[in-house]
Amino acid sequence: MLRIKEKNMNILVCIKQVPDETVRVTMKPGQVKPDVSEIEKKINAFDACGIEMAAQYIEKEGGNVVVVSVGDESVEFVLKRALSVGATHSFRIPAEIPGDSLRVEETVVASKIRDAIPVIEKEIGGSFDMIICGRESTDILGGQIGPFLSKMLDIPFVYGLVEIKNISDKKAEIKVESEGGYADVTSPTPLLCTVVRPDYGVRFPTVMDRMRSTKAQIPVVDGTGDAPSKVVTGYNAPPEKREGTIIEEKDPEKAVEAAIKVFKERDLSSDSDSEGDRKDVLSAKDVLLADIPPADEDLLSGLLEKAAGTLDKRLIVLKADRLGKRVAPMLAFNLGLSCANDVSSYVIEDNEIKAVRSVYAGAANESITLSKKAVISVRGSLFDKLKEEGAELFSDTSEGKAKELAEAVGMHKASVRETTAERVINIEDVDTIVCMGRGVSYEKDLELGKKLADAVDGVLCGTLPLVENGWISKERQVGQSGKTVSPALYIAVGISGMPQHLVGMADSKYIIAINRNKEAPIFKVADLGIVGNLYKILPLLTEAFKTVD
Repeated sequence: MLRIKEKNMNILVCIKQVPDETVRVTMKPGQVKPDVSEIEKKINAFDACGIEMAAQYIEKEGGNVVVVSVGDESVEFVLKRALSVGATHSFRIPAEIPGDSLRVEETVVASKIRDAIPVIEKEIGGSFDMIICGRESTDILGGQIGPFLSKMLDIPFVYGLVEIKNISDKKAEIKVESEGGYADVTSPTPLLCTVVRPDYGVRFPTVMDRMRSTKAQIPVVDGTGDAPSKVVTGYNAPPEKREGTIIEEKDPEKAVEAAIKVFKERDLSSDSDSEGDRKDVLSAKDVLLADIPPADEDLLSGLLEKAAGTLDKRLIVLKADRLGKRVAPMLAFNLGLSCANDVSSYVIEDNEIKAVRSVYAGAANESITLSKKAVISVRGSLFDKLKEEGAELFSDTSEGKAKELAEAVGMHKASVRETTAERVINIEDVDTIVCMGRGVSYEKDLELGKKLADAVDGVLCGTLPLVENGWISKERQVGQSGKTVSPALYIAVGISGMPQHLVGMADSKYIIAINRNKEAPIFKVADLGIVGNLYKILPLLTEAFKTVD
């Protein structure tokens, strides 16, 4: 039995070991799956934020920050690292990859944690008041563990934790991210919260803390877990994107003139649209398309469950935005179906639904076999295609118009809100985006991007550094720790193209990149690139776009 001091509250943080997201993962010919063995391992960024939030509260009020991870002995590296940055205890739940799958499936991970919690509570001598999961993992971007675990434990679920204000025996007062700012929320305890990146960073371990944690023995606790609900059957490298046009003209006027000529002649056909040569593609008539408003996740999943029972569809499809990726696993749990988030394509073969999703920041495509009926969330382009093909909309059903939906929307409204100065826009639904990055020197220079956005009837967004500077709101952040977008036109200004940004915009239909470094990775995904000084290019490009129909 572990010896612990008399303390007040117990917070459990679920963490995952992931490869460094700033390093590009590669899928080499002949490999069964991407090789990440040579890439430095770290605590998943969102989980690290969860440890920091819990540690800050416990250091102030007293209690225990308990960290748990599911995996083999290799994950003890991050469990020890957690001890050096604020965790008081770490536990490992062993898990083996089943023979017919290539990774441990999400429902298995969640159910193993569920089963291990009573054992861990006995070890620490108290029950958990709060459970924290990262919003999603930076390698898979599934975001399913938190929603699944909240359903399995039958406890309240809260998305977007940024600060723990107070925890008592019966309730927790917390600050969460909401549309256009932040909100204060009160919830019964125990509860499960998923964490987004806060306004502050996570701490670095001291030399002494690091040395002490390295010597720590990590207890292993049993978590039996459920049978997997889906099987990961393979990985393959995504098809090579057709080579874009890169303009290196030294004269800015000539460069913009050439770029506009290329843009006017652009070919918007998709290289990856291969459904035409596939057999038995699941038709729109078999799909219930859940076009849902911002609302309470648990009530939404209940309403969709009713609709699914009435309409008897083979597949329920949600948009893979932040809300859809939370509701999909909750709904799948309610219906006893398998679930996959962020799907780029799907087919039906041998009476099974098979899906493909992008992982490791687009370095590989993961193939998944789901159950005969399933719940998925899909990229915006596929969602819109299904809508055009006539898939039945949840919002058009009698269930969707019911009084309960209004109640779910009402439950979502926060009691207290701190709004940003920017107009609240969901950039996941925007057709044209101008995104500015680290290449912008001063906040006043955003006006150049705003004028370009106005000229193309778009919205100005930014990358993480601009959000951290306070120049762009989180609601308009594109990338791994922000939002994933798929507009018809995406203009990247002063953005180098690190993996964590590319994962948030690679599904854009047409990409224009402006960067002074001709070796910038952004040019590898751009359909049209202009090598040059953004301060000279942007004013000319803005005027030129005013003449484009």
